Amino acid sequence: MKSWYKYIATADLDAAVVQPISSTFEEHENDLGGFEANDHYVSKEAFFQTYFHGSRRACNYDRFIAKHVTKDQAILSLASGRSANEMMLMDRGFNVTCSDLALPESYPLAKLMFPQMEQWELDILARPSEMRFDVVLCLSLIYLFDDQQLASFFANVRSSLKESGYLILDSSGPPDHYLAHWINEVYLKYEAKVVRFFRRRKYAKPYIIIKKHHGYRRSDRDIVDAALDCGLALTAQENYDFTHEFERSRVLGRMFDVLPFLRAVFGLLGRPMPYTRMFKLQRG
Repeated sequence: MKSWYKYIATADLDAAVVQPISSTFEEHENDLGGFEANDHYVSKEAFFQTYFHGSRRACNYDRFIAKHVTKDQAILSLASGRSANEMMLMDRGFNVTCSDLALPESYPLAKLMFPQMEQWELDILARPSEMRFDVVLCLSLIYLFDDQQLASFFANVRSSLKESGYLILDSSGPPDHYLAHWINEVYLKYEAKVVRFFRRRKYAKPYIIIKKHHGYRRSDRDIVDAALDCGLALTAQENYDFTHEFERSRVLGRMFDVLPFLRAVFGLLGRPMPYTRMFKLQRG
């Protein structure tokens, strides 16, 4: 496990310079851009265009999920937030129950589109689900957990599954690899200082750099071993998105837009640090 930090140049001088990891529903919601109700809920087409087809991560999740779930299974999704992947499954006729620490503001509009939609308040670190499911789905969450919390998560997920049920899990970030460390904790740290310098000159006002504890990075082995200790064994894994960490850089992101062939080059360099790692972990 490796602590993972983000460095942000901001003109908000009242902000804390060092910020802890997000631990509440509201903080996690803010990290993900908010779950507010908006005009994208006017139709299924508008919603999916923005939150599913417009999200490379959501499409990669779906590629793996579609291989491993069937319509006769009862699926529980943890920390589902806006539930883009979950609503896409519902649209295809799958049986999905959503859950999160609290109901998002957008939930009533989502339920208008999908009247069969259910979303529970569930803290999976505190307790398992009262019902057992064939499949538990968890996307973009475990990077927030330290080792003790991860163990509680896997134990409560196992208790939420039927016999031979399984967890479909996203690693929520790249592995603990030296290249991911260099990009996130070295290169991006100094890029933020450069951004601060130019913003100060452009806008003629002070800027500070916030060091935000974003979460934790783990190797595949760390995740698989922690799951196995709680009775969940790996049966399938696939990796996606090998350029995401480079695209955190403003400079490299713009270079990819101007010179698209660089995306393929950096995709090869980024093979050791896939952003999206999907695991299927079965209850023994």
